[in-house]
Amino acid sequence: MKNRGLRLSAFETLKIYYTGMFFNNFILGTIAGDSFKVAVLHKRKKAKTGFAATFLDRFAGLAVLSIFAVAGGVIVNAVNFANSKDLHITMFILAFFALILTLVFSLIFSKHLQVIFSKILLKLPFESAKRIESIVSSVYIDRRNKKDTEMLTKIFALSFIIQTIRISAHIFCAAAIGIFALNTLHYYFVIIPITALLMMIPLPFGVIPAIAGAIFSVAGFSLESATIMQFLAAIAGIIGSSAGAVFFLLDRKSAKN
Repeated sequence: MKNRGLRLSAFETLKIYYTGMFFNNFILGTIAGDSFKVAVLHKRKKAKTGFAATFLDRFAGLAVLSIFAVAGGVIVNAVNFANSKDLHITMFILAFFALILTLVFSLIFSKHLQVIFSKILLKLPFESAKRIESIVSSVYIDRRNKKDTEMLTKIFALSFIIQTIRISAHIFCAAAIGIFALNTLHYYFVIIPITALLMMIPLPFGVIPAIAGAIFSVAGFSLESATIMQFLAAIAGIIGSSAGAVFFLLDRKSAKN
């Protein structure tokens, strides 16, 4: 936000972030929390800034998780090279996440693609097409701009730490119920990124942990234990972001007064 000309206090930024994170964990996936953050900044007449900040935050997380997934997929292939079924599945995962990385990085950094994409948006038969293009173009990164590259480097460094903690939370939940083994570590780096993508779909609470448990069961985990592990991780996420709920309720109360 600072890079795009919006300066908020550290505490105010923290409130927006944690409230959005609470909505991400509790209400219909990441679309709820992301929409909240954009809406809050829109009230400040900074819709483009809110979109850019939220998108880059989401993009960095997805990019880091994709790197983890590719690395984990390579290890799965190396460990299970004799199992053609596992090989085909993980090769598909590798290709999928590699494609995501390629597309997103290309759009963020390629000036040629940015121009093409902007032209496509401007040709859409909607009155708001120009406004949409203006908002989308706010996330473009100029590689020749030192401030832009420094900003993105810092975002990626922080995102790497955050996503490592995210995967570690699932590992600790597995250890808590006695199903973690060191020789299964690589599966977490493949499966958790998949569940992170699922969180972008507006689904009721409980659906994603159940799906994630089923995916872990394909990797050889007990379905019941894997599902419990995922529900524990989901509950841990809600507890960890509960400060956001408190901030939201206090802000609502002060607004009414």
